[in-house]
Amino acid sequence: MKQLKAILILPLLTMFIFSCSEEPEEPLLINKISQVGANPFSVPSMQKAMRVLEGSSHYAAAGSPTLNPRVTHYYVVFSPQNNEELDLIAKSGEVELFEEPLDVSFLGEDRAIFEYNLASLGQDSPGHQFTTVRKEFNFPNVDYQIIAEIYLPFEDLHLLTGTDTRGSAAGMANMLPCDQYMMAQEWENQALMDNGYEDFIEVDECDDQGGGGGSGGGGSSNPYPANQWGRMRIYDNTPGVQRLIPISGVRVTTTRFLSWKRSDTNAEGYYKVNSPHHEKKSQYHIKWEDDDFRIIAHDGGQAKLEGPDQTGPWSFDIGDNTKAQWYGTAFSAAKQYYDGERYGLAKPQNGNLFRTTIKVRDNDCTSRYAPHADIPVVGALFFNDIKVCVVDYKSNMSRLYGVTVHELTHSAHFKTRPGNFSEEILFRPGNRRVLESWAEGVEWWFAINKYRTLSGNPNWGYNNSINPNSLLITNYQERRTDASRSENDLIYTSIVVDLIDNFNQQVEWNDSQNRPNDQVSGYTIQQIEEALYTDGGISLFSNWENHLRILFENPTEGFLDELFDSWN
Repeated sequence: MKQLKAILILPLLTMFIFSCSEEPEEPLLINKISQVGANPFSVPSMQKAMRVLEGSSHYAAAGSPTLNPRVTHYYVVFSPQNNEELDLIAKSGEVELFEEPLDVSFLGEDRAIFEYNLASLGQDSPGHQFTTVRKEFNFPNVDYQIIAEIYLPFEDLHLLTGTDTRGSAAGMANMLPCDQYMMAQEWENQALMDNGYEDFIEVDECDDQGGGGGSGGGGSSNPYPANQWGRMRIYDNTPGVQRLIPISGVRVTTTRFLSWKRSDTNAEGYYKVNSPHHEKKSQYHIKWEDDDFRIIAHDGGQAKLEGPDQTGPWSFDIGDNTKAQWYGTAFSAAKQYYDGERYGLAKPQNGNLFRTTIKVRDNDCTSRYAPHADIPVVGALFFNDIKVCVVDYKSNMSRLYGVTVHELTHSAHFKTRPGNFSEEILFRPGNRRVLESWAEGVEWWFAINKYRTLSGNPNWGYNNSINPNSLLITNYQERRTDASRSENDLIYTSIVVDLIDNFNQQVEWNDSQNRPNDQVSGYTIQQIEEALYTDGGISLFSNWENHLRILFENPTEGFLDELFDSWN
């Protein structure tokens, strides 16, 4: 077991460096007192400020409570060696990671509290990660160092509730009365002034109507000066939509000095951060990630969107022809598949240990048309590594959405029936008909349900790969049974679409030679999946048909043989 060694660096800051190592080593981090001043959130700094506070009117108005400045949080840096260790940190509790030191990103290098001299990490490392965690945080088995032990009055559960009950301060903070809010604000401001940060002092007026300048409600139950909302939207260039739409589930984070807060956008794209950060200058951040997956940018790093430094909530519209549009669209598809409406289908790999990485990029791709995916065999077998290729900034967003769903369907398939999935990958790599036809069908189902709603057109059809910017209602049914158009037609078949819809390609297109005779209709996407996975699952196309016939009654089942035979 690794031993934890403590090295006292600066007694004036009561700062410790902790390093997980088997042998004594030089500390990876060197901290010096800033030219501006010392750490205003160290316990000695907060104790000094408390002595001034105790003579103030705000302290008296709050009832002259017994204050207890002590270590409530650690400001830390993690040094993960790879993305797997990064995931261990992300899944270890209430934590938000930042690639830059919090004080540097907020104050700038010239005003930062600390100076850093970090050892370089290996090429597989995502880099040093900074954050502030509660003292009770359970550190994972990843190298880390405590930069400073700090006290944050707005995060102090004792101050907020009168007890030291362990838990999240986020919800409890909403019960902080205005008098206590004003006292905590004066306490923090005094510590800033004592340490040379006078120009960052901000004063919010708070009243019994929920705060000065805010429209909150319910008197003292609303602790902060305003419940203001920001909003995130993204431009969808899909023909028939072509407008800004809300983006939900996006985690918006604010940082101020050594503290951070976060909130997820709702279905309409709105979010609010119930904290003093809203009414004081804060820095805004978005990382395109979730507990189960993360979007990797074209350059191999974490896909993110850096917001402004500002007072008040941040609203932002992601424009057309931007990489943020790529990342946001892939994020929306993954977020829906993991946590939203997935139509009763199996969930993709749930990331209990490691998150799925979805690499959205415009280089190292095998094709130069339309959004598509390239997955190496190793990636397919474990499905923690998905690469979605985008040709250019003007790619159709419905296709990028659909391709992301397609690859996550493979992930769900592998998770549910790994033996059947691997059999097709390893032993029939040139004829992965079940595997790809199922993913193709789920891609289509997700896309038409989303875009028929967005477009207001009940007949909107998923665009074909020949002309991805057309409005042709083809729904992947341009697939041919003789492979005269493409050999992929016999692998990426339209069988799932054919089982659901009532469109017979032979009749509608007057082509009995190269189109399936589709007289089957009325199966649901859930029934098709159940037939795919039941009784140990299938890896042969013919078994899919047999399971459908055995499990479900359907008035068109007499035509199943002919439909499936079309692809043999």
